[in-house]
Amino acid sequence: MKKILTIVFCLLLVACGKQKGDSALQTFVNTKLVKQKGTLRLSDFKEVKWDKLYVLGPYTNEKMYDARLATNKKAIIDSGVLTDDGVCYLMFFDGNNLVTSAVFERRFVDFSYLTRFSHNMKIEPYDKDKAIFPFEKRNKLQYVIFQL
Repeated sequence: MKKILTIVFCLLLVACGKQKGDSALQTFVNTKLVKQKGTLRLSDFKEVKWDKLYVLGPYTNEKMYDARLATNKKAIIDSGVLTDDGVCYLMFFDGNNLVTSAVFERRFVDFSYLTRFSHNMKIEPYDKDKAIFPFEKRNKLQYVIFQL
């Protein structure tokens, strides 16, 4: 029964959402949220080699980009996160190379609480070993991810 619910949830998220990007990443996140109890370990995502994770939430703008994000401006624009407050954009880097990314619709999976800033208001990445986040299920369809 749990397996069927996981499949239905993943299909619902993909069918109804504006999800763009790596389907392996989206499936990983959706499956882990359904199967795990309270902790999302993005550090366990092993489809690509990566060492940094950026979470871009609503109201992101170019002034918030560090050098790594600035070189990926087109991908950020294409994600829709600059103009749509209903999405979050996850970007995984290996060194300075963007290796995978995905857009998540906040009404299903809300990563907006994870966007963090440096003292000069630039978006800061998470190291891979620190990409472990508590989450809660808000209603039948929405999961909210938090910082530790």
